[in-house]
Amino acid sequence: MLIPLGFLFFASVAINKNFMWFLYYEDFWGLLLTGASLILSITAAKNTSSKWHSWAVITTELASAFNIVITVAFWNYAAP
Repeated sequence: MLIPLGFLFFASVAINKNFMWFLYYEDFWGLLLTGASLILSITAAKNTSSKWHSWAVITTELASAFNIVITVAFWNYAAP
């Protein structure tokens, strides 16, 4: 589900030809981190190598923290 959504974000950036848009929106970075953590978690589940497990845990923690910041920022600044 995240891959088609990520593709749509990349397509909208390419259509607008404004790549600074990519850097401005924090929720886009949250989407990318969540997608990376999902892919690395699936890879870690299939491979028993310890390097995949550590990267999966690191990206999952980063994505969780980033998504918490996005949620708090939305409900405090954008929603009211």
